[in-house]
Amino acid sequence: VAIWSEVLRIDKVGVHDNFFELGGDSIQSIQIVARGNILGYSLTVRQMFDYQTIAELASSIAAQSEGGMVIDQSPVSGPVPLTPIQRWLFTHEPIAPHHFNQAVLLECLQPFSKARMTTALDALISHHDALRLRFSQDANEEWKQECLAEQKAVEIEEIDLSSFAADEQDQQIEDQANRLQASFDLTEGPLLKAAYFDCGDKRPGYLFIVVHHLTIDAVSWRFFLEDLNSSFLQLAEEKPVNLPAKTTPYKDWAERLVAYAKSAAFNEEREYWMNVAGAQKPLLPRLDAAADNTMEQTVTSHHVLEADHTHALLYD
Repeated sequence: VAIWSEVLRIDKVGVHDNFFELGGDSIQSIQIVARGNILGYSLTVRQMFDYQTIAELASSIAAQSEGGMVIDQSPVSGPVPLTPIQRWLFTHEPIAPHHFNQAVLLECLQPFSKARMTTALDALISHHDALRLRFSQDANEEWKQECLAEQKAVEIEEIDLSSFAADEQDQQIEDQANRLQASFDLTEGPLLKAAYFDCGDKRPGYLFIVVHHLTIDAVSWRFFLEDLNSSFLQLAEEKPVNLPAKTTPYKDWAERLVAYAKSAAFNEEREYWMNVAGAQKPLLPRLDAAADNTMEQTVTSHHVLEADHTHALLYD
């Protein structure tokens, strides 16, 4: 009950409340499984879908605990086949693949400890194999990826902006962030970089973390940040970092995708999906049909729902 309440951000959770009717989603189900496993509950995501209340889930745990799959927790290394989405990225982003990344800027509400944050980041890099990926081109200019067994500690840049005015600090943060985002090298790595901006006594500091998009996406950021926060807090209490047990290693997942693509089961569906991919779909109307259809020309429409509408959308 405590885990559900924390993940769903609901004060009161009943044992007969349905997980999805409470606003739960597939990503939150993974978070619940991870936290349950830390506390010794042998949970799987499949169970979260099959048994959608705590009462049903509790009765299923004992039956599931026998004969579970054992996952090797040691770091994975060696060649890894490209996943389909990685192949797509290299095909459609040929101009500057090194620059394609995602970043977050975190406001630091407590005093920043570079040593503690460095240790926390290193713990994540050791735990999450995909953060140690490297990419290179072979003689035929085909992209390959490899997972390193280990890599040297991430160096967090400390940038002192205390002498700048607030608006100048914002511009400096943007300029320095752009510099870091443009500095990736897919072959040499690392594919994770970080900087701390000290804004003086009148503003909180900011931690900037940027990771290449070949390694992270919008969903995995949620797990990355949760693990980073957990690691940092454990270190603050002078405890060793203890992260949730690994699930299927990234290398195994990529290899299984390749094997499935060559399987009889996939071949039975191939014709259907090729027809879907080849079908001509009408394009959305554009204000200027003659203009190039590029990211530069996109426009964001931003609206805010009132609290009662938001609650109805999420829970009712």
